[in-house]
Amino acid sequence: MRRTLLILPWAIWLSAVDAAPAPAQLASAEALGEYLTGVAEVPPAWADDNEDGVIDAADIVSLLSHIFSLSVSDVSWDFSPPYLLDFHFTMRQGGGVPAVLAPELFDIQAYEQGNPISPTETAVLLAGSASKVLRSFLVLDYSLSMASLANGDSDGDGLSDAVETMQDGCRVFIAALNEDAQTGIFEFHSDDDPQMVSNFTTSAQALNDRIDRIWFDQVQQSPGNSHCWDAVYAAVEQFGAANRRDERRFIVFLSDGVDESSIHTPEEISDEAVARGVKIYCIGFGAELDPTELQRLTAATNGEYYEADNLTEMTDAFYRIIADLAGQYTLRWATLRRDTTPFLPGFQVRHEGSEAIYLGPGPYVPANYAGNTFAGALRLVGTEPVSGEAKIYLRAEYIPRNVRRIVFRIRTPRHLQHELVTRGSGGIIPDWTVTASYNWASQEYTFDLRSPNPSDLATSIPYGSFGPMLAFRFRHLPTLASFISGPEQFHFDNTIYAGLGNQSMELTNIWRGFDRNGLAGNFAGAEEVITGLINEDAIPDVIAGGSNGALSVFYANGRGGFTRQNIGGFAGLDQIALYGRDIVISSPLQYLAWWHQKLDPQTQLRTWEQWPVSNQIAGTSGVAVGDIDLDGDLDIVAGSPTDNHIHWFERVPSAPPQPYPDFIPISIVSGFNNPVSCRTIDFEGDGDIDIVAAAHGGNRVSLFTNQSEAFTQRPVSTTVQGPRCIQVVDMDRDGDLDILCAAEGSNSIVWWANMGNYTFSSTRTIDTSFPGVCSVFAADIDTDGDIDFAAAARAINTVAWYENDGYMRFTRRVLSNDYLEASGVCVEFLDEDEYPDILSTAFGNNEVTWWRNGRAFRW
Repeated sequence: MRRTLLILPWAIWLSAVDAAPAPAQLASAEALGEYLTGVAEVPPAWADDNEDGVIDAADIVSLLSHIFSLSVSDVSWDFSPPYLLDFHFTMRQGGGVPAVLAPELFDIQAYEQGNPISPTETAVLLAGSASKVLRSFLVLDYSLSMASLANGDSDGDGLSDAVETMQDGCRVFIAALNEDAQTGIFEFHSDDDPQMVSNFTTSAQALNDRIDRIWFDQVQQSPGNSHCWDAVYAAVEQFGAANRRDERRFIVFLSDGVDESSIHTPEEISDEAVARGVKIYCIGFGAELDPTELQRLTAATNGEYYEADNLTEMTDAFYRIIADLAGQYTLRWATLRRDTTPFLPGFQVRHEGSEAIYLGPGPYVPANYAGNTFAGALRLVGTEPVSGEAKIYLRAEYIPRNVRRIVFRIRTPRHLQHELVTRGSGGIIPDWTVTASYNWASQEYTFDLRSPNPSDLATSIPYGSFGPMLAFRFRHLPTLASFISGPEQFHFDNTIYAGLGNQSMELTNIWRGFDRNGLAGNFAGAEEVITGLINEDAIPDVIAGGSNGALSVFYANGRGGFTRQNIGGFAGLDQIALYGRDIVISSPLQYLAWWHQKLDPQTQLRTWEQWPVSNQIAGTSGVAVGDIDLDGDLDIVAGSPTDNHIHWFERVPSAPPQPYPDFIPISIVSGFNNPVSCRTIDFEGDGDIDIVAAAHGGNRVSLFTNQSEAFTQRPVSTTVQGPRCIQVVDMDRDGDLDILCAAEGSNSIVWWANMGNYTFSSTRTIDTSFPGVCSVFAADIDTDGDIDFAAAARAINTVAWYENDGYMRFTRRVLSNDYLEASGVCVEFLDEDEYPDILSTAFGNNEVTWWRNGRAFRW
């Protein structure tokens, strides 16, 4: 097979064409390494395999096949229904350079517990970087260290050579991306907050235009100190929980590692990036370069760090990042196992006599990833038009067996053009045919997609396939919503599969409403539910507790599957909080308790043991966690209904052989009658952890501001009737924190606006007739940009959510009014679609429920 090969100092690019290579001449790795790193200006004579005086692609490929070892690195994985295993990795050859080869040039073998998977039973799919939606942010440094003309000003335009080189590198990066890649830009230059110059867009021209204007429009030719960490953190926050499995997420930034002005830290960035699946790439540059934090940050996120001593090396670093992104692959197969017996997955990659083997991260239990294997999942992907131009892609997330035809209808008045996505751009049906027709009366397109021979099973889309299929192009589109804004505008015709396998296709952009899913129907005295990261997969898990003694963790797989582990019991449980990856619990009947988890590295099984927090305060409530004394470890806050105090419990070292730490209770306030809800948060923005608390018996909500562990009580309300649960959130989106409250004593839901200087508005009432309201949780439930909330009312057996119209007017949306003694609610992204879901508990039903949210058509 003849190859087209391009060797650069930063990568090896190879694609299959045809014909066969000449026999190889073996050469030294050192000599070829010298050539690859650009030391030798002319390829050495030994590389001329056929002695024709020309060193061509076949000569070099033949040498590479003998000299280069093959390896996979930066491996991550996603396991999901229906029975899917996805591995993402970078393929590298000798010297660690990325190997950018067409996927079909590799031989792949998947293994389950050491047993090879038969390719005749299930497809083992290897796809290149174009198979996923690439979403990236460029974070650009316009601070004084970059903008100083001490870095040169070759063209005399007042813009430093360092800034111009950075901008040129960004343009090269943008030009190298697939046309469906979505890129945005942040910049930082002074004490001003980092600015988003461009949100995600596929328009290279728009990005380049914005880069041209940053110096004048954002920086205004006035550079200052660096807020690098804040800018990178802001970029990370733009990646939501939705669609993570169908995306490759990156941030590229340039820094000298010196930042004394940011609020956020590199540790916060890496934690958030890992949780959101974002890899961070950094180019270290500057006269005061300190690479320590830069290297730590990129390593923690499976990115790469490149150091540049001069402007030429800065340009090379951008090319190396491009090569690294292009050398990334996704391997998928759908296991045929359906049992509960775990197996260790692995795979082997071969190319030109070299091979790499990877053993999976731990046991895979097929039953945990059960799903409907006949239901295909597709979605529409696009970014907002630029000057009316847009390209929208129909992408497959999962294709069932034996699909040789797909028919769908789109109702829209907009004129559109369509084209199949090519194989080089990751397209999975490049050789299919598309027939499109338009009904003028109904303003509806019908698209009929067919394989080359629909009667031949061999022309089916490979089982489990994923990637782009069809692109729609527009030239005069005002917004994405002007193409499709509602679920009724897109419809798959699944009748074509009747009697032929009964497959179906579903668009995951479509909302189906809130579906009720029982996580547990035998949960004694279900009282409280929260979410958090209990294990290492960056997917929120569910923790539920019952006042009759039940306590369980529901480990989520991110696609609707949960595995329950009962970890103990605690009589009288009223609230739960996460302590890192551990759990702390308060109970009016008992002392505070801590459940500490242990992970067996061999079996990957988790066990839990109960540790006491303090035996000095009998009866606690409203537990919360935070680093009150800023000493680097977590402390605990709780009220005590027995003595009407609020205490914080300072963590201190314990004396051996005691395996758990000690906590010393320190009173914050006395006479706070029946404290029931505490929240820890930096309310003032001064770096200290403050406390907001509610006294049910005292009809009081207060803010306790922290100054070096000395607390000052600042009243929020002294007239609210029976406050049961509080949430601290920016309700009105004015930039400061407000307080939402379930006022059980008056059957009301109320809130107080933060007026500044530790003052609050008078009580603002949302609902006065929600009897027995005992829990509230604020979030943007309908993803329209304003704050909604979920609520539970025990007396009327109701769980509901309240929709904000954007003007702080709320409409109650009932999920259930036969939810016996509804007791707790929270909101979380549980299935990694675009919409947050609601979790609730019902004391009378002994039930923990997941209300799955789809919420209309969303781009």
